[in-house]
Amino acid sequence: AYEPEQFNFDVLSKNVSILKEKFNTQIEIINSALVGSTASNITFNINGTKSSACSGSVIKTRRSIELTVKSVNFWDELERIRPSIVKMDIEGGEYGVLTKDFPEYVKEVALELHGWRIDSNKQMMDYIESIKNNPLYEIINLDFINVFKKPKLALLHFKRK
Repeated sequence: AYEPEQFNFDVLSKNVSILKEKFNTQIEIINSALVGSTASNITFNINGTKSSACSGSVIKTRRSIELTVKSVNFWDELERIRPSIVKMDIEGGEYGVLTKDFPEYVKEVALELHGWRIDSNKQMMDYIESIKNNPLYEIINLDFINVFKKPKLALLHFKRK
């Protein structure tokens, strides 16, 4: 599990400790962002209001506060760990990461896709279409979260055929 924001990482650490103690789980947690580049740091924006618990995004708003964190390359980490399941929610950063097909050892993928702005909405819809039309994959579930009657988030779960 990767978490770049320190507050959220601290909460994750406590939860993982409980899981390890109670269920003998093997969860590695890394205080870093996943990116599609080789950058060792990335600046993103955290919610500057009190209505959210340190929610981060690549999208800058007038209330957001810039935060620079350590980052590691998603594809390098994927190859290092070689998971069979990937769950991704990287708050709008997914389009800089999802640039190619997943390796064969990845059997299932669950994603939260963000489409709040016009450009990211197009990226969201294009990515969904690319999975629908990819002969390697089968969509298990696709749910849209509408805001003002327009899809702004998509929850996509697909598996390798």
